Amino acid sequence: MIILEGPDGSGKTATVDYLSKALQIEYVHHSGGPWIDLEDGEARLVAMLRRSFPALYDRFPALSEYVYGPILRNKNNVSLKDLIEWSSTFDRAILIYVRPSMEHIIGNAFKLETKKHKPPKLVQDVQNNIEFIVKRYDEAILRMSFAKHGMRIVHYNWEDVPLEVLKTCVESRLESMENLT
Repeated sequence: MIILEGPDGSGKTATVDYLSKALQIEYVHHSGGPWIDLEDGEARLVAMLRRSFPALYDRFPALSEYVYGPILRNKNNVSLKDLIEWSSTFDRAILIYVRPSMEHIIGNAFKLETKKHKPPKLVQDVQNNIEFIVKRYDEAILRMSFAKHGMRIVHYNWEDVPLEVLKTCVESRLESMENLT
């Protein structure tokens, strides 16, 4: 399982589209967005775990809830401790944190209004809080990286590293994970 995460405007969609075609892996559009409640979030995570491997996801629901919940609902259904606990159950997953420079993220976030599938209020909330969102992602990813068990986390900045290099790294990681079984 490969999961791409990152702030709105970071380049997740372009990255997941490329990897899906290049690796010939099913892309499961899974907008992990914030949870309605804990039961909804747990159901989404369990569904991910039950899916056959390999698959590409565009969000990890627990991380999205941790980052976006406080902005969209003024509350958070996932603590940092919960997030790390949930990520530890995905020990065969690769999480690719798509994180270009702040300038690119901010520039792309202000292009979100052209995406018709996003409600205007959501777009405005994301645009107004983009620096908070990026900071929250950076903190969560750092903490998840130091967890004893769980996802293998890859930081990816498309400004510095071509997609072909990311593809080769993912192929190698998938191969090594297959050898563990």
